[in-house]
Amino acid sequence: MGTAEYFATVPNVCMRAYEEGRADILNYAQEEYVVPRLSAARAAGLAVFHIEYALQPANVAEVVRRSHRLGYKPFLAARSLADFPAPAF
Repeated sequence: MGTAEYFATVPNVCMRAYEEGRADILNYAQEEYVVPRLSAARAAGLAVFHIEYALQPANVAEVVRRSHRLGYKPFLAARSLADFPAPAF
């Protein structure tokens, strides 16, 4: 499973859902695996896009902040991809 640093980045609502068996978010590739590879692509001059399923304003702001800090371009949407907030570039 993830490191303490990774768990510290997982929002409380996601941790509760995981602990209650309502989500498998922590079963996906961990931050220490994904971020270095995406950052290497960025360093090679490639644009890095990613999809995040977030609609709550606080979650959207956090995703955008982290993504921009890493030089990535986020797309935020509902899991169904039927609803999404205005782009924040």
